[in-house]
Amino acid sequence: MIPLRNKLIRGLHLATIALCSLCLFACVTTSPKMSEELQLGKTNFEAGYYKRAFQELLPLAAAGKAEAEYAIGYMYYYGYGVAQDTETGAFWIRKAAEQHYAPAVKAIVLIDKEANPAYRATQQTEIITPGVT
Repeated sequence: MIPLRNKLIRGLHLATIALCSLCLFACVTTSPKMSEELQLGKTNFEAGYYKRAFQELLPLAAAGKAEAEYAIGYMYYYGYGVAQDTETGAFWIRKAAEQHYAPAVKAIVLIDKEANPAYRATQQTEIITPGVT
């Protein structure tokens, strides 16, 4: 009963993320402003203003901007500016990888490798590059 409940909770969690993404997508348009917002998010991330960067990058990620998806995933995966949630982080990184965003593709390979207990035992550091490239 408990494993089924956990699967249902995980499914609801991912469905909620998808629904929020769609809602945010409706609020964001593709424009030069989007590029400015992406740059501002990157600048804030690099300066250590992770919460501000997250707020700026999430609408872009929801709009399908691969670089922002990767950045949001990275922040979730390691807990920069948000509560750490590796499952949600991997979700966003996979979305960026589906668009062939190179850092995300590399990260997914490493995330999948990290899921292997034998590999995990040998690693003690961050496994993917910083969220903004």
